[in-house]
Amino acid sequence: MRALLIALLAVAFVRCTPEPEPTKSTGVGGATARAARAPQPLYGGTVTVSTDGKTVLVSDPDRDRLYLVNLSSTRVDSRVELTEGSVPVRAADDGAGHFAVALRGTGKVAFIDQTNGTILNEFAVCPEPRGVSRSAPGQVLVACATGELVTLSSTGESTTEVLGLEGRDVVTTTAGTFVSAFRSAELLDVATATLQRPPDVSTSAVTGFEPQVAWRTLAAPSGAIVMVHQLERTGDVPLARPTPTPGMPSPSSPYGGSSTTASPCPEPVIRSGVTVFSQGTTRTFEVPGVLPVDAALSPAGDVLVVASAGNHELTTVDVSTPAAVTRCGPTNQPPKVQGQQLPLEQPMGVAFTPTGELLVHYRVPHALVIRNRSGAESTRLILTTDQLDPLGHRLFHTATGAIACASCHPEGHEDGHVWKVGGTVRRTQQLSGGLLATAPFHWKGDLTSLSAVMQETFVSRMGGTMPSSAAVDDLGRFLDGLSAPKAPTRMVPAPVVAGRAAFEKAGCDACHAGDKLGSNATTTIGRIEALQVPSLVGLARRGPWMHDGCAKTLRQRFTDTTCGGTDHGDVGQLEPAELDDLVAWLETR
Repeated sequence: MRALLIALLAVAFVRCTPEPEPTKSTGVGGATARAARAPQPLYGGTVTVSTDGKTVLVSDPDRDRLYLVNLSSTRVDSRVELTEGSVPVRAADDGAGHFAVALRGTGKVAFIDQTNGTILNEFAVCPEPRGVSRSAPGQVLVACATGELVTLSSTGESTTEVLGLEGRDVVTTTAGTFVSAFRSAELLDVATATLQRPPDVSTSAVTGFEPQVAWRTLAAPSGAIVMVHQLERTGDVPLARPTPTPGMPSPSSPYGGSSTTASPCPEPVIRSGVTVFSQGTTRTFEVPGVLPVDAALSPAGDVLVVASAGNHELTTVDVSTPAAVTRCGPTNQPPKVQGQQLPLEQPMGVAFTPTGELLVHYRVPHALVIRNRSGAESTRLILTTDQLDPLGHRLFHTATGAIACASCHPEGHEDGHVWKVGGTVRRTQQLSGGLLATAPFHWKGDLTSLSAVMQETFVSRMGGTMPSSAAVDDLGRFLDGLSAPKAPTRMVPAPVVAGRAAFEKAGCDACHAGDKLGSNATTTIGRIEALQVPSLVGLARRGPWMHDGCAKTLRQRFTDTTCGGTDHGDVGQLEPAELDDLVAWLETR
């Protein structure tokens, strides 16, 4: 299998299979009519192989569709139409002849017959299911972004445990069951309720980087757990670029893209990393690529393939002996880590078959590529010729140098990272929940249009070229259509009436008003600098809080006098019980 490290670089276009005329399922979700809709953000995890290696399920969150591919004939046997708004992504073989598919849009899990693509059942599990893995024959575990871990059978029997973290993937090893937290890149041992986190990366040659955004977490045959995540800079990121040294090239800026940076090997602010959790120890190393939305482990567990949608790259890593970190971004690759620029774009799902073939799902064109064990491309199966590749979606997800917009705003939300920008501390801002209605934009509310935001961030900071007005307008439409994060599930219902009363008693509604609990105003809130009032919708899943991330919990925002305190709303007049009600109520917004 390690020969794949070199062989994956070979490309042999053996056969290009056109879109077939597959069976259309008429199961419980089977609406076939489709209205025009905007594409979904990139989620990753769109390819699942049956345990027997005969069938591949490909999820299509853009079209609310599933494809069942027969690996023997390399044909689509079934095309399963789901209810509009289902948004299928991760799936698992339940060990009883079914695929269990997480439907992020409807909060359900669908069980699909592997032989004919029939939708057997759909069961509601939580507001936002994300990860799925097999638990026992006919039973799966479902990790939810809203904090639940659900054990679900194909007959609908279920139990729910509230974990209190933003779940992403769930994996089971001989050591127990583990759930990854998406933005914080933590790994929870469910049995012991202990958290592990990849270590910060800091050497004499690199400013400190901390782990963030766990895109994919996998269980290895050895019992180790492999997490693919981002590494985000903790040191200062200057706004001004230094004057270039005469005779020196103009390489990528600290944000990526062409610039006038003096150093021939600048440090990007976001890298891709892999952490291996094994027997109580952790080992973290860097890999090339931008926006590592998915990954797959070979059957032996020694080869990891990372799909980086931002620069359309596949990276293979010998997990047993990873190379040293990459210093100059994805084009300067160290030994034993090899990437390849592919003619296909936006890989968003990868998986190995039990016999070692590599499957890659691309958005553009919408295709499943099969690579044989020698690494050569043997089949390119076009899943549909109906392409969804609008300018704004592409602009958001494509790398400019070593970073994409979606790097800081994964899934259209935010990474929870606190940046030091030109000596000023700022946390990443939320983009979802109706962005266009929040103008003027940015921390200070001083940018009146999305074009001005792109000039400030995409051009001045990321080093990109100003997009066309059509691309900016389309980006606005794409972002404006993204829903705010759903509130975490609480074990105890929030006191709605009492919480709202405490909110108004403290005068919070003076700025945070209306359905969005915001006002778009710019105010000092007891500070020297004026900042824009944000919406509080989705607040509970946007920590750390405040513009500088000073509040690690919502309660700290009210109790820490250096982090909001009584100057930010008159919370000093609230009784302890009222403050409890206020915090609990805000956690449900």
